[in-house]
Amino acid sequence: MFNYSNKFKILKNKNITIKRNNILRIVNIGSNSYRAKAIFLNTIISCNIGINGSIYNKKEGDKKTPKGIYFPNKLYYRYDKIKVIKTYLKKEIIKKDDSWCDDVKSYNYNKIMHDSIDKKSETMWRNDNLYDLIISTSYNQLPILKHKGSAIFLHINNDIKKGSLGCITFKDSDLRRILANLNNRTLIHIK
Repeated sequence: MFNYSNKFKILKNKNITIKRNNILRIVNIGSNSYRAKAIFLNTIISCNIGINGSIYNKKEGDKKTPKGIYFPNKLYYRYDKIKVIKTYLKKEIIKKDDSWCDDVKSYNYNKIMHDSIDKKSETMWRNDNLYDLIISTSYNQLPILKHKGSAIFLHINNDIKKGSLGCITFKDSDLRRILANLNNRTLIHIK
C-alpha cells in the first residue's frame, strides 16, 4: 500500500504537477465514526464514510473506508434523471443491467459489468437516488487485489445520519459542486 510520501514520489517521477488546491481531503471525525468532512477548494463540506470508520488495511465487507491517496476515475450517472452534468471526468451512462462485482471469486471482481448474470454484484440502477451520480476511484485498481474491497465510490447519501459500506457519501447538491471541479489529476486524500 502506498503511503502519502511514496504516492507523491511516484507522481513526481511521472511529471504530474499537483496543485495544492486540487486535493479533495476526507477527514474522519472520530476514530470509529462514519462522520467526516471534505475539504476542497477552501470549502468544508459534511460527508459520511464507512459505518465502521476508516482504516489503512481495508478488507472486503468490513464497512470501512480505505485511508490513503487515490484519484477519481470516471463518473457513472443516470441519464434518465440527469440530462446535463458539468464535469471534467470521463462519463458513462448507467444502464438497467449494469452492476459492480463484489464477488472475490469472480474474474470481474471490482469491475463494472454489463448484462451480467453474476449474482454477487451490486446493482447500479437503483430505485432510490443514491447511485444517480457515482464517481469511481482508483482504490484497489491496477492491480485489483482480491479481498481488499471493491466499489469505493463517491456518491449521494439521502440520510446524513447513516454511514456507508465503505464509500464516501454526500448530499446531492454538495456532490454536484465537488464534481464540477474534479478532474483526473485531483487527489482524493482519505485521512
